[in-house]
Amino acid sequence: MRRTPTLVWLLLVLGLAVGCARVPPLPTRVAPSSAQELLTRLQARAREVQSFTAKGRVTVLTPERKYNGTALITAVKPGTLRVDVLSFFGQPLVTFYTDGQEVKLFAYTEGKLYRGPATARNLALFIPPQVTVAEVIAFMSGTVPLAAVPGAELTAEPGQDQYQVEMATPPSGERLTLWVGGPDLEIRRALWRDPQGVELFRVEFQDFQRQNGGPQPHQVELTSGPGDRKMRVRYQDFTPNPSQLSALMNLPGPEGLRETLLPQ
Repeated sequence: MRRTPTLVWLLLVLGLAVGCARVPPLPTRVAPSSAQELLTRLQARAREVQSFTAKGRVTVLTPERKYNGTALITAVKPGTLRVDVLSFFGQPLVTFYTDGQEVKLFAYTEGKLYRGPATARNLALFIPPQVTVAEVIAFMSGTVPLAAVPGAELTAEPGQDQYQVEMATPPSGERLTLWVGGPDLEIRRALWRDPQGVELFRVEFQDFQRQNGGPQPHQVELTSGPGDRKMRVRYQDFTPNPSQLSALMNLPGPEGLRETLLPQ
């Protein structure tokens, strides 16, 4: 009888050992050995999301305008973007649309439809200057347009679980610095400078949630120039590669809106 407790404990220990053996070990991150390897990984992740729909809080600040409210966002890479900014009561305030060729801005409170070619000047109605539509769409999807640039340098920041990548982007010679870290090697920050070292624009990613097999930031903040132009997006929902994109891109009619042609 005295052996019974010992036998029971032995069986329990063996049972726990078997149970633990069935649990697969947590995957460990393989550290990148070079800047080119890290850039290749980030490029592959970016290709996984070719379009998305999202809902969140959008703030756009320019010297001329301010848009702030809940927004519905639909984007198709590389250059088609629609953003509907809603009021507190769910009424549309602004609809911005571009397909890379044309810009349309439905300003409902002004009773106007601004329409013109997708020049940098016209895109600046909604998109900060010095930033392309393709870059904005990439930022909103949580990535940065990257190329495997020869000469890119990788530096590990000790004690911060973070890497820093420095590269020059031809032919302009602009310098791009990336901060990448965490268990999923998420892009946390990107900074662009001109050849003289003057900051052009930067984007910061926060509040990462694992989605679509990789890290998806639920806050994106883009700052251009000296800081007087800013776009901030805080997501509530994010759906990668949705179906029925053509229906989502259907624009409202111009009824009741005075059409204003934008400069060529």
